[in-house]
Amino acid sequence: MKDTDAYRLTYFYDETLGHILWHSGVLGLSAFLMVRQWQNPFSGQRASLCLLLPAGINHGLTLFVIVVEGGLASWLSHSASY
Repeated sequence: MKDTDAYRLTYFYDETLGHILWHSGVLGLSAFLMVRQWQNPFSGQRASLCLLLPAGINHGLTLFVIVVEGGLASWLSHSASY
């Protein structure tokens, strides 16, 4: 079964292309939000730490799971070798 064209195509879409798009989207959105906030900071009242701390923990844990499950570290090291 692993020698069929359908298997290889499905594996490529799931494990290669899918992960590249997934990581690019998450990291791109994070970068976009940081750049946007840096260029246009809020001028009004600041949010309380009670809201920012859980949001930061949630974002950090989500990014950690994405990196571990998706193998981002091995993908980056493979890309850097070219």
